[in-house]
Amino acid sequence: MKKVYRIENEKGEGPYRNEKDLSLNKWKDKNHIYEDHTHPTLYGDNFTTLNNLESAKLISEFVFGFSSINQLKKWFRITEIKRLSKHGFKIKKYIVKKPDYILQGRTKTQIMFLKEVSEKIN
Repeated sequence: MKKVYRIENEKGEGPYRNEKDLSLNKWKDKNHIYEDHTHPTLYGDNFTTLNNLESAKLISEFVFGFSSINQLKKWFRITEIKRLSKHGFKIKKYIVKKPDYILQGRTKTQIMFLKEVSEKIN
């Protein structure tokens, strides 16, 4: 069993899933850039190098998270976490019961985990 971390709202959605809300989209600092070594995309972090069936499952059932609170704070600055908090997003901890339910990206800046079979502990 492994503890993982994620920022999400009460519906269990992460902040990137809510970017169509223009007011929420302002949570990012100006230097929060996609596809660089600190914020790679799903593709940039090689999460889609699995076979097609696994990739489809990965995209639809796994969610992004972090293997430690330090990893989370490297991705989201404190100012971003505070802005997200104002929109109802909180840092949540999960226990992932099987190692196969956690995938590590190439850059080691983020993970993906199968949330449906994980236990939320806060």
